[in-house]
Amino acid sequence: MTPVTLLFFVITSALLLVNSAEADTEGLDDSYRVRRVIFDGVYGVPKKTLRRILESKSTPVWRPWKVPKVITHETIKDDMVRIRRFYRDKGYYETIVAYTLEVKRTPGVTKQVRDILPPSTNKTEQPKWADIVFSVTEGDPVIISDIQVKLASGAPVNSSEVSVVDLPIHSGKPFEIDLYQEAKHLLNRRFGNIGHPFPQVDGDVIIDLKDGTASISIEIEPGPKCTYGPITLTGDKDHVKEVIIYRALEFKEGDTYSEQALDASQRNLFNLDVFRPAIILTEKEADDKNRVPVQLKLKARNNNSIDLGTGYGNEDGPRLRGVWTYRNLFHSAAKLSLKVKHSNIVESTELEFKQPYWRDSASELVMTTGFLRDRLVAHQTSKLFFTADSRQRLTRNSRWSIGYIVESSKLEDIDVTDPEELQFFQKENDFFISAIRGGFAFDNRDNELNPHSGAILTLSAEHASIAYGSEIDYLKLGADFTRHIPVAKSVTLSGRVHAQTVIDTEDTTEIPIFKRLFLGGGTSVRGYGFQKLGPLDIDGNPLGGQTALGANIELRYPIYSNVSGVVFVDAGSVLQDAFEYNSNDVRFSVGTGLRYDTRVGPIRLDWGYKLNPPTKGDFGNTTDPDGEIERRWKIHISIGQAF
Repeated sequence: MTPVTLLFFVITSALLLVNSAEADTEGLDDSYRVRRVIFDGVYGVPKKTLRRILESKSTPVWRPWKVPKVITHETIKDDMVRIRRFYRDKGYYETIVAYTLEVKRTPGVTKQVRDILPPSTNKTEQPKWADIVFSVTEGDPVIISDIQVKLASGAPVNSSEVSVVDLPIHSGKPFEIDLYQEAKHLLNRRFGNIGHPFPQVDGDVIIDLKDGTASISIEIEPGPKCTYGPITLTGDKDHVKEVIIYRALEFKEGDTYSEQALDASQRNLFNLDVFRPAIILTEKEADDKNRVPVQLKLKARNNNSIDLGTGYGNEDGPRLRGVWTYRNLFHSAAKLSLKVKHSNIVESTELEFKQPYWRDSASELVMTTGFLRDRLVAHQTSKLFFTADSRQRLTRNSRWSIGYIVESSKLEDIDVTDPEELQFFQKENDFFISAIRGGFAFDNRDNELNPHSGAILTLSAEHASIAYGSEIDYLKLGADFTRHIPVAKSVTLSGRVHAQTVIDTEDTTEIPIFKRLFLGGGTSVRGYGFQKLGPLDIDGNPLGGQTALGANIELRYPIYSNVSGVVFVDAGSVLQDAFEYNSNDVRFSVGTGLRYDTRVGPIRLDWGYKLNPPTKGDFGNTTDPDGEIERRWKIHISIGQAF
């Protein structure tokens, strides 16, 4: 640390005490319970974050039974130092903090809290209740005037090897300690990714409080360029075949050293789901040939597990799920899972075999067989099926797949009054389908359960043909794109567009109802009931179509604590023929909803309202042509975001 840097830290430490103005110290030994913490003059930093760092805390509204801890003036003085330090870390070096106490009578507290206060034999011993008001004069933040990044030799960093332009610190922006440390860490990692496992990244910051500027200088000593040395397996190394372990690694002996490859290998070993944990260690220094030895410490996890789950949705009612999994079949990290699901809509039992890294570290083989019964609005279908898919990871966020599906489906019941549909059902209700399928998926969402940023794109195709032994012939194509855009802290604008079509090919002239497309419900157009958007019979039963188009846009915003709200607009169209489109058939709905965040995803309540619903006359009802098919609004309850 240079003398200038040492002097800088001495000065700022002194400022913490000098600039933290205090209230009158009369009654310094008094103790208090906090009713409210109030901030005055706080604009440059989030008040919510400030509350988290304080020792003085009030009772949360959603936990009225919790009694606030007793505090004193010393506690509040310590909190002033915390506030001052927080501001300093955000670039505010001349912030002044003061406080006042507004003592309240105990009856001002809710009765529930009073009733559970610790008893006292002497009422005068009870702590007073008070509101704490922190008055903050923020001052101006220190602005970064210039940034210099160079090698220890004095030479500039080769931008073709290591980028220095996209660091989290920028000239003209406030100087924040955390971002400065993050910039040094990123540079360390970037040199580690191009063969330098032991770089030294040092920095100096000169703060000029008179001018309100910060000058940053970062110096890097890359160290020797290295390769990976011998790879050693330790611990439960015989739990899985070595060939599988080595396929999980993104590097091999002799490759140029890369921190990124080590991290990817660590994830791959973890995703094998047979080790807990699997740790990759490297030596602290290279050998005389600039090689870095690598050690894998492996600890086997239990091969058997049982997972049980439950849920609820107003469309499918109570959901029950059970999964038994056996790991490391044949000592190849393969998994065999028996899965059982039950709801008012779906009943299934399936056996899944999954072989990770079956060709390389980016490949996976998945085979599934089982029984499925769908109890949908207008029909009930049961089927026996077998699928086999080979999945190949392209990048960390994308993959493609190709597979085969064979199923024997029986249309057990059909609840429609359409004469053509009834005639088709009476003529044929057993179907053998043999098809090949493929797909592509990209997903870089920051959170699968409740995303704030990122996107997900899926493309799919399925082709059934007499050439594969299928009794019906069709080509099914689909595309689905969802984007989440953070428009403010905790506020997200989410949008989705999706399209599907089913084309009858070769000798097939009609697609069975269980292979058609439907919209409407809690995950598509929320003003409509489940599968109620699109072609209907005269009694309002869904018939499905061969083309489905949909779009959704939704603004998600915080309300309080774990509760958030949404407003949305949905649109969709289901048409009878493949590749058909008619703007007059696009149906719109608007609505609002609430979310409560949990560990398994948000609990969702949505209210949707139809803007342009069809009438009974649109589907051939001449008795009541202007009548509504269903009520104009719908309520949907489920777990997880709508999209």
